[in-house]
Amino acid sequence: MKMCRRAGGVWLAAGLAAISLARAELQTPPAQKTPAAGMDALLTGRDLLNQGRWMDAVRFYRMALKTTPESSEVRFGLATALTQIERYAEAVPLLESLLREYPDNPAVLNNLAWILAKAEDAVLRDPPRALRLARDAVLAGTSDFNIWNTLAEAYLANRQPARALRIARVALGLARADGSVRDTAPLHNLLQRCAKAAGEPVEAPDINE
Repeated sequence: MKMCRRAGGVWLAAGLAAISLARAELQTPPAQKTPAAGMDALLTGRDLLNQGRWMDAVRFYRMALKTTPESSEVRFGLATALTQIERYAEAVPLLESLLREYPDNPAVLNNLAWILAKAEDAVLRDPPRALRLARDAVLAGTSDFNIWNTLAEAYLANRQPARALRIARVALGLARADGSVRDTAPLHNLLQRCAKAAGEPVEAPDINE
């Protein structure tokens, strides 16, 4: 059964597996082979993320990192949980290390781009690089609405609202087509912000969603 998903820019851990560009699922970097005993622990981390229990996920992944510091899945899970609670300064080093290992991974590209576009800290915020990473994530071949959402945010951060608006409409269209998305309000909010910045009529949300 396909899991319900939130509409937003950060890729979570629903349906974690090796990256499959043919599927519009939320994925992590390719995971190393994991012993059966460790798989149950990884499933716990995934469940915490999928339930939105960010602080519990942070604690879990920090403990897991002590025993499996090289695990791409653990590092990605921790970075994801930290990003959700906006502890960007802690998430960025994890994502940067993953990007060096998996430079074409759309999940890593997307989540790092999101932080660089959304961070208020001038040390972290980097709209030009956010845009480059977000474009690369789209070009990696995925059709997930999350990366289009991030690309729209990146264009908005680079003061290109007209392009951001076009991309935001794509993101919303993909989310609507994905029957597992349970809340498109964040995408409607993005669409309205883009329209306002572009000087176009603000688009009202669809009351049927």
